[in-house]
Amino acid sequence: YQRRVHGHNHLCENVPAGAQLVAVFDCCHSGTSMDMPYMFDGTAFQRTELRGDDAGIVVCFSAAKDVQVAADTRRGGMLTDAFHRVLNSYQPKPLGEVYRQITQIVSTEGPRLNDGQPQIVELASSHNVNLGSPLVI
Repeated sequence: YQRRVHGHNHLCENVPAGAQLVAVFDCCHSGTSMDMPYMFDGTAFQRTELRGDDAGIVVCFSAAKDVQVAADTRRGGMLTDAFHRVLNSYQPKPLGEVYRQITQIVSTEGPRLNDGQPQIVELASSHNVNLGSPLVI
């Protein structure tokens, strides 16, 4: 827990207003790795923390829920592979569409975990981000 909060404090609180940081954690048990105040629930961001919003916008893709392992491919981690495939053009795509396409790839092409369930990609943010806003990397 201490490392997650420290990671949030060190990275998120230092992103200046007007800037955006996109973090990708393609590792096991990474669901709340950045301890963000907003988590995407499948339709919208829901506030999960009571602390104030940071100045800049931070969006975090995590490969798996905190209780899950993350799968690998021959090209790297499953999330990294899906991320590259979805963002293979230089055209910005809406954040919600990027997340939907990534989760589709991971859930249909990734292996089933020990409990028979697919790996669940988590999306979190420092703000209540508009899912229609373009994800520019």
